[in-house]
Order: sequence, then structure tokens, then C-alpha cells
Amino acid sequence: MERILSVGSVVELIHIPKHQFVILGYFQKVQGEIYDYIGTLYPNGMIGEDSCVVFRKEEISKVLFEGYLDEEGEAFTQGVPQLIELLYSPLPDTSDCSIMPSDKISKQSGDMPSD
Repeated sequence: MERILSVGSVVELIHIPKHQFVILGYFQKVQGEIYDYIGTLYPNGMIGEDSCVVFRKEEISKVLFEGYLDEEGEAFTQGVPQLIELLYSPLPDTSDCSIMPSDKISKQSGDMPSD
């Protein structure tokens, strides 16, 4: 079974040398294509709308650091290969999403508690 890197792992990518990226999440559908990971520049982090990059596991040239992984994370990463086929089609296209600050979400959403 192929290993999935945990959130917080820091990697270098083949096509973007001399830069490191921290993994933020998994399986993003952008412009109709599925990518294994979404990440942002390390150590800069999220500094604007264009701070994220999506990439596939084959594009990782080097793993510099592996993020924290507890029992729940281990169970998730072990179950991912079986879920990929189920998730492939129904993933939402995130290419048109904009990032909203958390303080705006809590004030605008009826599901979130407000101040």
C-alpha cells in the first residue's frame, strides 16, 4: 500500500526547485483534474489568494519533514487508497473558490456561532 504524507509534511517539488512546500490537505479537483496534495510555500505560509499550489505525489522530489501522525491520522492515511475511486468523481471543483477569513465566516454563516 502506498503511503500518504500527513498534513504538515514539508516537501520539495521536481518542477519548482529551491523551494519547500508544507502539505495542507489532500485530493483537490482543479480545472477538472485531481491532485494528490495541496500545499503552500514554507516558511511563508498562506500570504494571499495565490499562496496555494496543487501537486501529485510523483512531483515530490524530496520529503524534508513528515508531519504529526496519531492513530486517527494513521487510520485516515491507510484508508485513503480505498476511498480514491469513490472520491474521484464527486469532488467539487475548487478552482473558483476564494479564501474567506474565519472571522467573516462566523459572522455570515447561520450555522456558525456569532459574537
